[in-house]
Amino acid sequence: MSRYTTITTDIWHDKEFKKLSAVGKTVYLFVLTSPYSNQCGFYRLPLDCVEFALGKRGAEELKKNGTPLYRYDEDNEVVFIPNYLKYNVAKSPQQINGVARAAASLPYSYLTVDFTEKYIEYCGEEALTRLPRPLLQAVQMAALRRATRDSMALASLLESYI
Repeated sequence: MSRYTTITTDIWHDKEFKKLSAVGKTVYLFVLTSPYSNQCGFYRLPLDCVEFALGKRGAEELKKNGTPLYRYDEDNEVVFIPNYLKYNVAKSPQQINGVARAAASLPYSYLTVDFTEKYIEYCGEEALTRLPRPLLQAVQMAALRRATRDSMALASLLESYI
């Protein structure tokens, strides 16, 4: 099955993208378009696959995890692209279900909280009904542990969906 990912040409003017090295830009474009990607921009990406595709430097760049464009959890081998759903909008209930299924199939990661925040932002609060209860509970507990204003608001919001 073919999948399409929107990559705006404005990316070349993006201040965060401009800050990346040539290897960093390649890694980001790989993260966006890799054959392992899914429709939610939060997916499993083993380092050995990155190394096979981009070499050791590419894998090392991914592990740095220091860019706002993507984050990588090396322990769980998952990558999260915060603005993926902004540019690849889930428009129909079926697409939102697909996004929720893809996210629910992943191992729990500290990035799951960040994904859930973006999921709500771009798919709407009502889309929380499509995420499984155990995932919502795990996100709520992690959000409470973070104890920031935003994470506490997220934990409170999730209470009504658990």
